[in-house]
Amino acid sequence: MEQILTFPCSAKDVMRHPTFARGLDDIRTGRGFSADVEDDFWAYERGRLFGAIAPLSLSLFNGKRLNL
Repeated sequence: MEQILTFPCSAKDVMRHPTFARGLDDIRTGRGFSADVEDDFWAYERGRLFGAIAPLSLSLFNGKRLNL
């Protein structure tokens, strides 16, 4: 099995990714894992994991800015 290519990125970059937000929304609304996410699988899965531990009251963005 080959290792996927990796590159450095910040937590902010990960959380700004639209697929991260989709994963977060899916877990918070009770939807199961979406099998159609192929290109951005890691961002999607990170969003789902974040949603599993972050309080529901914690929004991802404050207006247009990432909620730090």
